[in-house]
Amino acid sequence: MSDDNKGELARYEAAERRRDAHWRAVFDLAVLAERVGVEIGIGVLRTAILINAGALVALLAFVAQIWNKPGGHQPSSDALLAGRPFVVGVISGAFAFGIAYAYQSAMTRKMWRNLEEISTEAETLKPITWVIRMAAVTSILLVGLTVLSLFAFVWGAWGISGALRSLT
Repeated sequence: MSDDNKGELARYEAAERRRDAHWRAVFDLAVLAERVGVEIGIGVLRTAILINAGALVALLAFVAQIWNKPGGHQPSSDALLAGRPFVVGVISGAFAFGIAYAYQSAMTRKMWRNLEEISTEAETLKPITWVIRMAAVTSILLVGLTVLSLFAFVWGAWGISGALRSLT
């Protein structure tokens, strides 16, 4: 092999290593961004469930303390019914966790497909549009249920303030 061919081969190999390093970095960044997004979502869901469940427990403890207490006020049904939004918040948060599992499954399938396209003949692979649709639908449901859960806390806090005013 001549020196010109060796030099050309070395340049080609160096260019291939740079392209490979670039795509590995892009792939790693995509995986990291997905992980960060999932962690943020899980944190928000845990917070939504925790604040709703905590508010419900606090409300029930408060009502139990003033129930049939001599010289105290009798809680009206409004005080107990004010806890309904917190129940809605806990349930919507729990459903959101289930939908988050479906979303993550779809995203994992999509990532595997991307790896298949890189390692095999992409033309022979059938499209996976159902995964993309599933990810879109589950992400919309996930955000909606999370917002509902957080809104339920605000709604419940507002309802409790009115119910507590009726006790005085």
